[in-house]
Amino acid sequence: MSADEIFALFLDSRVAAGCAVKTIKWYKFQLGHYQRWLTDNQQRYNTVKLLHLQQFLASLRGRYSSSTVRQAATAVITFYHWCMQVELLDKDPTVNLKRPKVPENIQPVAARSYVLHMLDKIELLTWVDHRDKLIIRILFSTGIRIGECVNLRVQDVHLEDRRLAIVGKGGRVRYAPFPDELVEPLSQWLTLWRPPVKACDWLFFSATSRGTVRSPITRQAVYDTMKRRAVDAALDWVPPHGYRRGFAVDMLKHGASTRLVQALLGHASIQTTEKYLRLSPDQTQEMFDELWEDLEG
Repeated sequence: MSADEIFALFLDSRVAAGCAVKTIKWYKFQLGHYQRWLTDNQQRYNTVKLLHLQQFLASLRGRYSSSTVRQAATAVITFYHWCMQVELLDKDPTVNLKRPKVPENIQPVAARSYVLHMLDKIELLTWVDHRDKLIIRILFSTGIRIGECVNLRVQDVHLEDRRLAIVGKGGRVRYAPFPDELVEPLSQWLTLWRPPVKACDWLFFSATSRGTVRSPITRQAVYDTMKRRAVDAALDWVPPHGYRRGFAVDMLKHGASTRLVQALLGHASIQTTEKYLRLSPDQTQEMFDELWEDLEG
């Protein structure tokens, strides 16, 4: 079989293993770099040595971020592990391949004061204003992903139980609790402000320049909306994912365990949650001061 056929079989194996569509695309993208490098350097996937793999990763540096280079290494390692499992190779060339280190960057976090200030500056004049304010409150009060938010449908809102049915990564369904303060705005949205679009159960919609419904809201529309609302409130731009991190840090500050935060965020791995809970020096100082005040009181 040709190299292209082998790589295609590997992708099929990921599908058979139940990987999400997004994950399959990720493997295809990352291994695409490797396939092109093999061709350009007249190498074969089944004869490469450790030195060749190191040369491949080196070729990515300067063109891509450290994170992308590390992901490429992870994809290649997974590919060769599969080759060993299906007995295509007698020796794994990635046994001693080290994944490149990625500098630890503190990601932007939307603090509670930031969110409250933004919400205070939104005047509720149209259905779009109600939509924007509700989306911001949902993202910060539940910690759900932006993709999960735009995919919400009316039937996913359980007002009596105060929870949202969320379809997360890999098609897994979980329930995200929301606070009492969201019950009324959600109820008003469903009964008063949500546009009465026939035969469509999406919770949120995009608007035309005239303020009429265009289509179910998209990730890009949420990005644009939140950036505009930040500008209106004279705030620095914090991406939607920063609200998810803000939720996680807020839960930690108020005594939630890492396991609880993991469940609320829908993380399959506790290690992913721990990354979210890495604090900047300012956040560490703030949390220390609050705890110290409680101890003295």
